[in-house]
Formats: sequence, structure tokens, C-alpha cells
Amino acid sequence: MNLLDIVSKIEQTWSSNISNLEIKDVEYDSRLVKKGSLFICVKGPQDDGHLFIEQALDNGAVALVVSQEFIDTASSNKDYKKSFDRIKKEKIPIVSVKDPISAVSKMSAQFYDHPSRSLNVIGVTGTNGKTSTVFMIESIMNDAGMKTGIIGTILYRYGGREIREIEYTTPKSLYLQRIMSDMVKDNVTHLAMEVSSHGIELGRVWDIDFDVAIFTHLTRDHMEFHKDMDDYFNAKKKLFTDILPKSTKKNKTAIINVDCPYGRKLIEFVRLLKDIKIITYGFSKEADIQVVSYDFNDHGSVFKLQDSGSIHEYELPLIGKHNIYNALAAIASTVKVYGVDHKVARASLAKAAVIPGRLERVLKGYNVFVDYAHTDDALNNVLSALRNTFPDKKIITVFGCGGDRDKGKRPKMGKVVSDLSDYAIVTSDNPRHEDPDKIIESIVAGMRPNIYEIIPDRRSAIKKAVEMMNKNNDVLLIAGKGHEAYQQIGDSKHEFDDRVVARSFIK
Repeated sequence: MNLLDIVSKIEQTWSSNISNLEIKDVEYDSRLVKKGSLFICVKGPQDDGHLFIEQALDNGAVALVVSQEFIDTASSNKDYKKSFDRIKKEKIPIVSVKDPISAVSKMSAQFYDHPSRSLNVIGVTGTNGKTSTVFMIESIMNDAGMKTGIIGTILYRYGGREIREIEYTTPKSLYLQRIMSDMVKDNVTHLAMEVSSHGIELGRVWDIDFDVAIFTHLTRDHMEFHKDMDDYFNAKKKLFTDILPKSTKKNKTAIINVDCPYGRKLIEFVRLLKDIKIITYGFSKEADIQVVSYDFNDHGSVFKLQDSGSIHEYELPLIGKHNIYNALAAIASTVKVYGVDHKVARASLAKAAVIPGRLERVLKGYNVFVDYAHTDDALNNVLSALRNTFPDKKIITVFGCGGDRDKGKRPKMGKVVSDLSDYAIVTSDNPRHEDPDKIIESIVAGMRPNIYEIIPDRRSAIKKAVEMMNKNNDVLLIAGKGHEAYQQIGDSKHEFDDRVVARSFIK
């Protein structure tokens, strides 16, 4: 695509030497730039892309997009001056923009020819349940004969390939558009993707044409990023009130959990918009898809739902009321929006595979489960599910809290674990740049005494818990890291998989 076409949709503040120059690639990591690339300079909290202009030019960049700040300060900023002098000397095509994040999003979509317009795109947002819902949607759609791709926390999967080296739940806009472009080339027809609040606020999904937006529910999380729950809700709301309405798709649908107070609040906002259909789900009688009865057993869940006056019975090889909610969201999107028969959806969910790190049993014959739960609400869901499934057994929980994340939720998590477990071992999660002992101190502040012990080393904590539960075949929950195969200490990631570690001690 030529440079003029790529920059035509962005709000420019200044430009020089812009022409019909052919652009072969768009990149904002100077290390990945190759001959013929357009290099976009983004200044973030840690790195400033403007400092890598010369590296990008050396690697073959033929044009640049920079911030207006770079243009305004280049002559006086010693870090910028050398690069700017080279740009002028070599007459490098350059465009400055007021908002680089918005520019990246728009240019990425333009360069890859708006791939979301060639896909049926379902965006799933909420505090918890995004991953499970996306996996369930993929399972149903594939069984219905649709060629489906998924993007989320655990992996990106499409066209027979899997990408597991995941940096963000919702990829940055450039890479997201690139992945969707690859999906179109692989003849993928439907995409189910997780949409995080970070992904919304940081502009990663601004130029995606969504067909469906799903709201699972909202509870406290990410308070290190959002100033309060209202700010957190408003970020999620934008998917429905800002991004979905701008979509070029004809039949736009909002699917909302009506049992969540924030879901009911969201419905009132969406009702004010034109051309967006609302489908609600839940256990409440006002839901369009309503659970009328449910039960749990050792094998999973059984529930009956009412849809348009008809009753349909479903089985799910997953335990917990929260997983029924996830199934309802998947059913609402596949059956109500895309016309999949309930029989197909029912058969698909009955054989749905356990989602990695989501109440995943570590070894057959042992009640040892690993779960990604890292909020008080998620822990409540998981522990309640285990309590309902194994009412006669003791529950031992191993858990911690991640560093550099919302500190306010730590005592709340401690309280939930001490309320719903028979015994707990408080350990280290991903401490990142925080002192693990200080994190643990915050957790136990919410716990009742004589119910827990502290073992900071996670491997030792799991070993102790396995030894305890093995005596009576009790239930062991190892929470917080789920599918992760590492433990992050400082900037380093060390190989550590709760499932592998627990299995080694069981054996």
C-alpha cells in the first residue's frame, strides 16, 4: 500500500516529503523493521519509540510517523536532535500526529485493509469469564461448521496454528490487525476475542468492526490502572457505547448478563442507542435466555434454560455456577445471533474440553485443581463450585497475589479463602517488583486466624498442600496462576507451572 493511502485517515499536524511511496510493512518495534517499513514512533511509560528512529532507518524504514512533541522539541532535545537532522538531510518522509495511539490503530486497520470487516467478530469483556466464554463459542461454532479463530489470555488460535507466547489478553492494535488479516487469508469466518479494559482504554480495539459485544460481569480488579470502579465500568462500557456503534456491520448485538448490577446499568446505556439489539442472559426471570434449574455432580453441571418459550437441557463437563453463566453467553451468541441449533450447541458443550488453568484437574483420580482465579470474586466462584461438588471433603487452598497490581483486593482475597476453605497456605504468586513478604502481609490482614500458614516459596507450599490432602483425598485448589508456565520475579520469568509441580509431588 502506498504511504498516502495509509496516512490519509489520520489527524496530521505536520508532514514532509509525503508521496506515493510503497510501504511493505508497518511496525513500531525498531528491531522488527525491515526494508520498506513505515516506522511509527510511540512514546509509552517505559520506552520512547523516537529514541529508536536511527535504528529503524538503519534496518530499512522508508518513512516515519512521529508525535507533534518530537517535532516541537527536536531542535532543543539532545536525544532527538541527531535523528531529526538525519531525517532532514536524507529527506525521509515524515508525518507528525497529535495522538499516536489513535494513529497506530487507524493506520494498522488501513494497511491491512480492515480485516474485521471480512470477519464476524464477537468481543467478550468483563472481569472474569472471558476466556471460558471464548473457548465455548469456538467449540460450538466449529461444531456448527463455522471456521473460527480465537484471541485471548491463553492463546491465539486459527487456521490450524496456535500462538501461546502471549504478552497481552488483547494484542496491541497493529498486531491485532495483522492477526485478523492472517485469519482472513486462512478463510476464517468467525472470530471470538477477549476484550480487556486495557485493550479498550489503550486504543487496541478502536478500529475493529464488531458484530457482537458480550458483557460477562464486573467486580473489583485492575485498580492499579483504573482510579475506581466507575472508571473501570466506563472503560468496559465503551465497547458497547463507543466502539460497537461505529462498526460498519448491519446487525449489531449486545449480549449482557442481566444478573450483574453493572450489566443492568449497561443495558440502560445501550437502550439509548440505535440499531443495536440487546440479548440478556442469567438466572433472573427477566433474562431472554434464563436458567430455570441447575445441579452439580462430580462430572460437571446440568442445567435447563428457557429460550423463546422452549426449554432446553444442557450438560457441561465443568463445575460451578460461573461456568453456567459462561455457557449462557456462548449460547446467546451462537444460537440467538448466528442461528446455531440448540441441539448442536448442547452436543458441543457436553463434550467441551476443560479450559487450561480453569478449574483444571491436575491428575485423574486426585481432587487437585489449578485455577487462574486472581480476584476475590473469582476465588468465591471457584471455591463455591468446589464446595458444592465435594460437600463432604475438606478444601485446602494454596494462593497468593500478584505484585504491581491492585493492592486493595489482597485482603478481600484473603477473606474469601479463609471463609470458604478448611485450610489455606499463603504463598508467592508473581511478585514482579514487589517484596513477596509485603504482599503476603496484605493478604493475611483479611484472614481469620488459625486457618492458614505462610510458606513464601510456591514450590514448597504446593508440596506441603499435596502431602496434607493426600492423607484423606481432600480437595486441593492451587489458585492465581492457572495456565501460566512461569513465575515472574522482577523482570525475569522463571519456569514454573502449578500443574507440573503439583503432579510431580502427587506422583
